[in-house]
Amino acid sequence: MGPSVEAREHEAQVALATDASETRAFLTESEREDLPHAFPNVAPYPAVVTSLREIDPWRAVLLAEAYVTGVRRKALERYRAALQKTPVRLRQEERAVRLDAIESAVACEPGGARRQALLTEAERLLPDLREPARALVDALRDAFGQIDPALWQPLGVSDSGADEMLAATDDLLRELDAWVCVPLGIDRARMTFADRLRTMVSPSMTSLAPPSTWVDLGARWATRTGLETSLRRVVDDLRPASATGHGVAALCERAGERSVLAGRSTVAGRGVMDVGGALSVALACAMGRGIAPGVRRGCDRGLDGVAHALGRRLHLERRFLQREAAIDAVPRERYMLEALHAEVLRTRLDAVLARFGAAILARAPEPGQRFHEDLTRALAVAPSPAWAIHVATRCFDDGGWWGGRWGARALGARCEPRVVALLRERYDEDWFRNPKAGEGVASVFDAMRAVGVNAWSEAHGGALKVSELAARFDEAMRDARRG
Repeated sequence: MGPSVEAREHEAQVALATDASETRAFLTESEREDLPHAFPNVAPYPAVVTSLREIDPWRAVLLAEAYVTGVRRKALERYRAALQKTPVRLRQEERAVRLDAIESAVACEPGGARRQALLTEAERLLPDLREPARALVDALRDAFGQIDPALWQPLGVSDSGADEMLAATDDLLRELDAWVCVPLGIDRARMTFADRLRTMVSPSMTSLAPPSTWVDLGARWATRTGLETSLRRVVDDLRPASATGHGVAALCERAGERSVLAGRSTVAGRGVMDVGGALSVALACAMGRGIAPGVRRGCDRGLDGVAHALGRRLHLERRFLQREAAIDAVPRERYMLEALHAEVLRTRLDAVLARFGAAILARAPEPGQRFHEDLTRALAVAPSPAWAIHVATRCFDDGGWWGGRWGARALGARCEPRVVALLRERYDEDWFRNPKAGEGVASVFDAMRAVGVNAWSEAHGGALKVSELAARFDEAMRDARRG
């Protein structure tokens, strides 16, 4: 007789808590917590996961995640150490940027020449990190090789129909590019990848919603709908980090007994939409109910993606911006179009990276070429294929490239229109201000936690369709034009 399932569950929770502590220390550049327990031996977990997959999916996903976390742990530590030894800076007196945060630094840089110089300097350092990056990706491949492929989607690392997503948003992206790129001084025909990153961070959005407001604005709808107690501690912890006005990186690390967000002021903040999305994920995590940690986490990481999309896309709602952000009609049109532009780019990026991550884990050939081709298709431009192995290291991170597990984000992006339609039907167009709507949000989160995003969607309209997402974006475009 081996350990009980309950004992394994406790071990898995210890593993994830330890990993969360190490992640928090790395992301916030602080000291690690001195935890009273050792990282458990996760080697027996795959057999237990297989036995639980049908009868107890909550624990199966929990143990599978702990297993992958354990297998990659040493390689991840070496890769992070290498990142800390290869800071990116153009001048010695400047503040250094870690290579894993370079996309944010480039996106926030207004000068075109300096943007490209930062990216070029980062690319110069890539060879120094290639070996630890490859070792980390190999560890992830080994771990997923022992996990039932049926669990890849619940873990948030599966392909989510990139071609369909891209085809549905091609015309809209071209239209939005024409509107957004000119004020930024960017010629789409000559756009570099550094320029594309810049188009994903709107300077006028930052001006209209300054960083010092991001945390409170991101939590506003939870307060209005009666869910503020679930977010109060998180918001109180993050608010001081945004007070400097430099920006705040909201990093949702793990969905456990209590959601943990690490807040830090940073010049390369991730933007008001991503802070709102991370706070929404924190809300979903903190609302998890049930005695067992596995039940609180749920059987599908796709819920994280749904919650993140819900928090981000409030910035596509004219009434939210008018009544909660107090943005007047004329600047509101620009704000909404730039928010929609960023969201379309984000959705396309998540879709192709979800496919890339799944291909990497499945050991598909020529990953660098696949990476370059897919990003060119999604963004009209791509970085060097040399970035592929470094981006692949993040396919299992909650932080990820531009945040989150790409498969969970891509799935969540497709499901969010259905969630919004349900909330509007039960409450009203301004569901995000209705004191009773919190009950509906909690009900949706609980149901998704219990059965998973796809099963919930089947029960509320059938299989998810990209056409619903396209319609959501078209509605946002019309709404923006009304000011």
